[in-house]
Amino acid sequence: MSNHEIEKEILKKKLKMELWKMYGSDDHPAEWDGIHHGGGGGRLSQRFWEYFKAVELLDLNKDSIVVDIGGGSNHTGVGFFGQLLSKYVKKVIIMDPVLKYQQGVSDNLQLIKEFCTFETLSALFKSQPGITHVVSISTFEHIEDGMREGIVRAINDSFKGDIFVASYEYHSRISFFENQLNVKTVSKIFSELKRFFPTEYYASPVWAENAYVHFMFRNKTSIPFKPLDKLFKKLIPAWYPVIIKFERSIIA
Repeated sequence: MSNHEIEKEILKKKLKMELWKMYGSDDHPAEWDGIHHGGGGGRLSQRFWEYFKAVELLDLNKDSIVVDIGGGSNHTGVGFFGQLLSKYVKKVIIMDPVLKYQQGVSDNLQLIKEFCTFETLSALFKSQPGITHVVSISTFEHIEDGMREGIVRAINDSFKGDIFVASYEYHSRISFFENQLNVKTVSKIFSELKRFFPTEYYASPVWAENAYVHFMFRNKTSIPFKPLDKLFKKLIPAWYPVIIKFERSIIA
């Protein structure tokens, strides 16, 4: 293992230690951290896994410049994952219209309070060509159809770095909430990537407790035995999280 690879492995461990320290603390609010946003989730929950796995897959080093798409929170107004990464990399740029002004934001954490679209993301890549990584945690399932394809097309066309990591809530056949991803929409979105290819692809070992929603079987024709409704609502999730890593292709 080269010195560069050793440094990256050390940084990965530091980020995981920092994640464990920050997630679920009053000083660093995050969605589904067991304290904020209604108290759901907690350590070793679905959202923790998404951050944990993203740290592994991004393969960062101290000189990395990361764009975090949708990294703000409707409930906290801050960008938890971007703040975590900014402690150890050269720069983090969070693009999300829900961001609020943050006191004490570090010099290497840039906030862009705009919707991420083909136009805004392309402009960002062109204005800052040194961007090395793109990440999006649980965002694509909340973006309307058409706009999210444009985001991925901007990554394909204008991003000069090598790694793009995205997590999202998924059900293979059915969308139980607006814009939820399924096998058809995932295919449509990521087919925009011509210059990148998937290298790692995982499903979470844990599912969010709010995935077991009460409206799942409102349409009684969706299951043959009505007496099983109550049981199915407790056992069958409406989504589960997956995460995928894309790397730049060396094949033209």
